[in-house]
Amino acid sequence: PIVNTIALQFSDTDQIEMSSYSSTSKQNAQAEMLKDRGNAAFNSGDWQEAISFYSKALRAKPNWGVVYSNRSHAYGKAGLPEDALKDARKCVEIDSTWWKAHLRLGEAYMRLEQYDDAVKALEDSKDCKKVYDQEGVPVHDLDQKLEEAKRRASEVRSGGGRYAERGRLYGAG
Repeated sequence: PIVNTIALQFSDTDQIEMSSYSSTSKQNAQAEMLKDRGNAAFNSGDWQEAISFYSKALRAKPNWGVVYSNRSHAYGKAGLPEDALKDARKCVEIDSTWWKAHLRLGEAYMRLEQYDDAVKALEDSKDCKKVYDQEGVPVHDLDQKLEEAKRRASEVRSGGGRYAERGRLYGAG
């Protein structure tokens, strides 16, 4: 493998030195570091900063489902549900068997008040999650989210409840 020493400049104050890595390893290490920085920004509530780092990570390592999932979540928190939906769809496209990809899709549909689509995505997530639960992955609050989506979808369809008018605005009901 090609071995070089390079310095990657991310801002005036942040510099990372990477040595003795092949080109692919350097890209993967850079992407991982950027994802971690995005996670730190997300955990501190800085959604825009998280989105920025996740976007940089995807430039270094395209088609990384975990980062599309993370960025979808950050877009949702930032009040950008259309962008959250786009990333969630990409995440499902990359790995349709991953429960969290479908979870992010369901969350995006919920933010867009497209409750029937949210129900479908969350049911798909639950179906995929059964495999993960057998492997010891912690239980997620999927049931609660699914029940909320079903309740809202039912309210929209029946023309009642506080979500009915919003649902009509988005073409659901």
